[in-house]
Order: sequence, then structure tokens, then C-alpha cells
Amino acid sequence: MLTPQVACKDAVAATAFYPKSSPRRSWRTDKRQKMMNINGIQSAAGATPVEPLGAAKTASSASGPTAVNDVVEISTAAKLAAKINDIPDVRADLVAQVKAEIAAGTYDTPERIDAAVNKLMDELLTGL
Repeated sequence: MLTPQVACKDAVAATAFYPKSSPRRSWRTDKRQKMMNINGIQSAAGATPVEPLGAAKTASSASGPTAVNDVVEISTAAKLAAKINDIPDVRADLVAQVKAEIAAGTYDTPERIDAAVNKLMDELLTGL
């Protein structure tokens, strides 16, 4: 037998015509209750009247804006970085000197070869 079911809050009537044993009845009832449970829109803060602006305040001195003195201090690291940027990537004077020594046959001396080998060994041993 079908019986009307009222499933709403706040005296709002909604009728569902399903048998009492129907599983859809409880789903429909819950759905209608959720649909009817709507809250009104509420504002976060109340409305406040706009206040008129007062008379503009005048500055106490008529001399105008005052000058601001800024001070900049450049660090030592920044000064060194600027000097490094001024050094050319290739030292043309040293390249010309080495080319002249190679052409004259005086570049490959035993002292320079020993110094180069020692420097290479130091780099290899410190890299381990």
C-alpha cells in the first residue's frame, strides 16, 4: 500500500508516494531534507555609512618637500668583481711572449717542464 510521507523541516511539505519498505523511500527523504535545509546569505560585516572627509590638513611648513640624502657603500667583494670584469679574457702580452720563446726555442727548459709536472701531480693528488 502507498502512503504519503512528509520529510521536510520548518513546516515545508513535500510528499513521497512510496511503500514503507522501499529502499528508495529513505534516499528520497534524505535528499529532500538536504534540499530543504538551505541557509540564507549572511554578510561578514554589517553595512556602515560613509563618513564625509574632513577639511584637508595643511602642512606646518610651507618650504616644500625636504631633500633626502642617500648613501651607497660598495663592498670590497663588489669592488674586486668590478676589477675582474676589467681584466681581458686573453692576456695578449703573455701570449706574444710565449709565442716568441717557442719560436726562438727557449720555452721548453728543464725548469719549466719540472714545474709543470709538479703542478700536474699536485692537482692529481689533491683531487683524490
